[in-house]
Amino acid sequence: MAKIIAGERSGLIQLKRLRECTLDEAVAAWNSGFAGYYVDVSTTADKFLNRMYREDLSASLSIVAWVDGKPA
Repeated sequence: MAKIIAGERSGLIQLKRLRECTLDEAVAAWNSGFAGYYVDVSTTADKFLNRMYREDLSASLSIVAWVDGKPA
């Protein structure tokens, strides 16, 4: 883990493989990561799984950042 300080956010950051996350945690990380974009790219669990399948994405090769114990 590493300590981050960025703007108004500070805390501990931890990296996990997507396969180590629950589906709800993965969706929360996606939605948090893309919040505030001009185009709404928020997703649901079903849409997330469909994207993983359609784009042949690997949960073993994908990384999720956690800040202070929450997917970010």
